[in-house]
Amino acid sequence: MPWNAVADIDAGYQRLSSWIRPNGMFRPPYGKMTLPTYWAIRRRGASVWWWTVDSGDTHKVVPRPRQIANKVRCQEGGIVLMHDAARSKERNDFVFETTIALLDLAKRESLTIVPLRNLCR
Repeated sequence: MPWNAVADIDAGYQRLSSWIRPNGMFRPPYGKMTLPTYWAIRRRGASVWWWTVDSGDTHKVVPRPRQIANKVRCQEGGIVLMHDAARSKERNDFVFETTIALLDLAKRESLTIVPLRNLCR
């Protein structure tokens, strides 16, 4: 089924073509790529981005927001994976509270928050 994933990638870029460039950055679902999906992204000239901290917002039991902020603090920064799809009030509250914890951390530790696209400049 790897070729289905390639078709999904192409369809996704086509569907989002009003908002992103044909070589816009790509985050592999679940952080996994096959050789065909790698080739599809390379063919586009797109940058591939992963995260350094998984917030755990899709785990069966979510961690405390401060745990995520502490992971980022220990790494002296990072890219935090969080999903904004509404799954439940509990999950939405967790993403919101984690965002607040990360913003508080950034302020306390003088970390700079930037859009992912700015990291490659």
